[in-house]
Amino acid sequence: MIMPHTGVIDESLQGQEELLMRARLHARGSISRFSEGRREDAIAAMYDALSSAMQRYAIQGTTDQTLNIYEGEDLSTDEILFKVLLRSGIFDVTTSEEDFDIIVRFLMML
Repeated sequence: MIMPHTGVIDESLQGQEELLMRARLHARGSISRFSEGRREDAIAAMYDALSSAMQRYAIQGTTDQTLNIYEGEDLSTDEILFKVLLRSGIFDVTTSEEDFDIIVRFLMML
């Protein structure tokens, strides 16, 4: 599967700019794939968009938000990063740890 950002992301982009561009392109690619009936590819692309958007917060100084990181937490792991962002108030109150678990379980079935 060719990812929606292949050959599209400006090579000069770094850090948060690259992650935000990657998130936008994956989200756009996901919507396109859903409209084509390619559900598995669409969901995988949307997960990549979510992952890239979350990784932006792991870059110190990217936002005014302070993350509530416990000692030993590895922010390079999406599951841990999701929990840190949830704990830090990045997601709204309607989001829970179960939401991420559901996404991961569904991806495992693909």
